[in-house]
Amino acid sequence: MLPTMRMFSLFLMLPTLSTGLFLQPTKCDVDVGPQGSREPAVRDFDVPQECSNGTFRWAYPQKTVHLRFLNQYKRQISVCIRNDMLGEIFTIRDITHSIGMPMIIGDKESCTMKYREDITLRIDAPEILYYVGSILYQVYEE
Repeated sequence: MLPTMRMFSLFLMLPTLSTGLFLQPTKCDVDVGPQGSREPAVRDFDVPQECSNGTFRWAYPQKTVHLRFLNQYKRQISVCIRNDMLGEIFTIRDITHSIGMPMIIGDKESCTMKYREDITLRIDAPEILYYVGSILYQVYEE
């Protein structure tokens, strides 16, 4: 195959790879994409009780997502996040009781306080439109 054809083939595959088609998402992964012109300002997603880790992926991020980690059994839990791919474009806050300070998104985990109730993270997209961004999450139980 000619070098230009290989580059062209790779260019065509990148959007498919980044949207998660080859990443085999699980029920613990949250994939958010654009809904169209009537998209609400805030979208709500629940992470199932049995999920202890997963990925939050956002294609064409705009506006705000509330990501709620369910805690029906009132266990003492905290949620930790870290960068996966361009995760630093987001502003993420623990809004379980009030809007907190932004969490640090990097190679090391940044965690919420421990709660015996559902934990809600507010994820705000930047003003500049990016193609995709994702963070990894881990739920810790005591």
